[in-house]
Amino acid sequence: MWNYVSEKTIGVAISHLDGASIPHGLTLQLGDLVEITQICEDWYLGVNLRTPSLQGIFPCSYVQVRPTSDQERCWHYDDPVVEEATNVLREWGVIWNRSFVVSFI
Repeated sequence: MWNYVSEKTIGVAISHLDGASIPHGLTLQLGDLVEITQICEDWYLGVNLRTPSLQGIFPCSYVQVRPTSDQERCWHYDDPVVEEATNVLREWGVIWNRSFVVSFI
């Protein structure tokens, strides 16, 4: 049974998730911020703030929940170093996929 979360809850994606592989799934990329609106056992329902028009479900294990408050504005990145590291990891993921995964298929 799905239950609404009592206060604004933000999670950061710690792994890539292809939303198409899950019915009503939400696609996540490493570092994406997700606003979590409902919870059901080991699943969240939420909105990826990178694509706010899409809502879907995803396993709890794919995000790290961040504490937030109404006074705090939650930006995609808190620190320029974190932003740069996330961008580099995303670029490497694309290169790795092209170089190794696609060539073995």
